[in-house]
Amino acid sequence: AGIGSPGPCGRVLTRGEPGWDLIPELYPLPHEDVIDKPGKGTFVATDLELVLRNSGITRVILGGITTDVCVHTTMREANDRGFECLLIEDGTGATDPGNHAAAIKMVHMQGGVFGATAPSGPICDALAQLPDKTTETFEGRPLAVRWPPPARQYPPYPTIAQCDH
Repeated sequence: AGIGSPGPCGRVLTRGEPGWDLIPELYPLPHEDVIDKPGKGTFVATDLELVLRNSGITRVILGGITTDVCVHTTMREANDRGFECLLIEDGTGATDPGNHAAAIKMVHMQGGVFGATAPSGPICDALAQLPDKTTETFEGRPLAVRWPPPARQYPPYPTIAQCDH
């Protein structure tokens, strides 16, 4: 289905539609950027690279759907642009478990040609060891956020079952 075409949760990949929104646990903090992507990868025809470079970010942790299409495409694009990439093995998913496993395996080929993978537990443990920089600001915006982010209230989100009309 193409972007904007009707889907079970509204128009596909269209901001404001129920199927576009993020799950509550990953909802962006007020100072975080949201990038709408017009295709499979997140770098082409977006300002993601500009946002990352202007923020001094050189390492990217990837999760989302689908492991074998959108996540993998974004990882390859990031790698091509010189970013170090880490794919969250249990933070991605595919419509077919075999495709998910194959996508994970491809990252490890040729000594990690596209980057590395790890399960979410060790990644979260490593992020928890980072210093709290929530008090550092530049032009009124935080330079970094504390991990884990502070709890916040989220609007109610529909389930896939609720989207099927």
